[in-house]
Amino acid sequence: MALGFERAGGRCIGAVDSDPAAGETLKRLFEPEGAVVFSGPGSGKDPGGDLTRLQPEQLLARLPSAPDVVVGGPPCQGFSRIGRAKQRSLVDRRSWTLTRTLDPERDALYLSFLDLVSVARPRAFVMENVPSMRELGHGGDVANRIATTAERCGYNVRYFLLNAAWYGVPQHRWRLFFVGLRSDLGHEAVPAPPRRTHDAAPLLPEGLGEPEDPRMIAATAVPAQRRLQNATTVAEAIGDLPRLRAHLKGQEAVDEPLPLRREPSAWVAQLRSWPGRRASRLVTGSWYRSTPRDYRIFQAMAHGDRYPQALEIAQALFGERIAELRSEGIAPKPGSRAYESLRKRYVPPYRNDAFDDKWAKLHPQRPSWTVTAHLSRDAYSHIHYDSTQARTITVREAARLQSFPDSVEFSGSRGDQFRQIGNAVPPLLGYAIAKQLFKQLRALVPSTRRARAIA
Repeated sequence: MALGFERAGGRCIGAVDSDPAAGETLKRLFEPEGAVVFSGPGSGKDPGGDLTRLQPEQLLARLPSAPDVVVGGPPCQGFSRIGRAKQRSLVDRRSWTLTRTLDPERDALYLSFLDLVSVARPRAFVMENVPSMRELGHGGDVANRIATTAERCGYNVRYFLLNAAWYGVPQHRWRLFFVGLRSDLGHEAVPAPPRRTHDAAPLLPEGLGEPEDPRMIAATAVPAQRRLQNATTVAEAIGDLPRLRAHLKGQEAVDEPLPLRREPSAWVAQLRSWPGRRASRLVTGSWYRSTPRDYRIFQAMAHGDRYPQALEIAQALFGERIAELRSEGIAPKPGSRAYESLRKRYVPPYRNDAFDDKWAKLHPQRPSWTVTAHLSRDAYSHIHYDSTQARTITVREAARLQSFPDSVEFSGSRGDQFRQIGNAVPPLLGYAIAKQLFKQLRALVPSTRRARAIA
């Protein structure tokens, strides 16, 4: 989101992230421009980038100036995994009183975010999270409660479901965005979602119906510009990147800067000329996982195939090998250790009924499905559409599917890099939200200078 807000004319003055690798990426991106980055889990009296330990007053005192906008995405894992570290209420902040009724094991992170908002009093805030916040058990509709809490902080709040593919991102990715405009800015300070610019179906995420809360703008009510562009495809996004086949020759994938293999698409060109962050002639992030058992499976899969089809292909390949060995009179006996050992060299071990989406081969002429942080563990959910390459996607290809500029280099291990990419808000989606927000702020406060944001 920080990159998107930057492209819309904002300036990042600070950032907070408890993930050390993500913190290093933020430092590389924004510290040269004067931003203060709080990062890492912290230790002792040092809170690092742990927003549950970092007091708002501590954070704000370190910034070069007060923020005009606060943006962030409290991790969705917090609703089930966070401990009881943050119990304090948002009470009597600048003359308004907030009542805490939520389960602290789930609500601490987003309340820490709103705690910062309540102290900083920016003109606006943006908070991103997963659509399932509307349907969580035990605590009811958490999204509704977040909006209510933010209103008690003195903000007019709306929230809406947006699909990243609506804004030129080559990926279907549904996320919930809360936007608040400070209520003293005027009676017209009512947030609105950005207009859809690209024609991308499906219109509604599966299993998520119309909202009951009037503060939520339904996905069907998000306006569109007069003439929609075609959805950005996977091929447009990654088709110019190096063709990588060293693994098919028994060689390890090497992450070294490589030239583009052809002229990039117009969509890629905008990423490579991102304002203030132009890319070099070479691209980095060409590393991918070596999975020798699966190369022939990847080659035989059709675009859009999932794990059931992959398993059928693997079993057929194993059957062919057994038939060859039988013709030579040396086939192992079914059920024997040798038979099972050979089978493992051909057939993945996952059950067909529980791993339907674990494997999936990208379709070149459609947007990708959601890029997730699970890529840090394996990348079978995003198999390259080019059968001659027979591999999963690279770090750079994942970054392209998220609309990151080519100039962005991610810190940490390969797993760290995939996790940062999968956890991010696509920069082009952040840009669309920022453009709409800044447009509203300029109308409400004509003298607004270049907006300063804290990520």
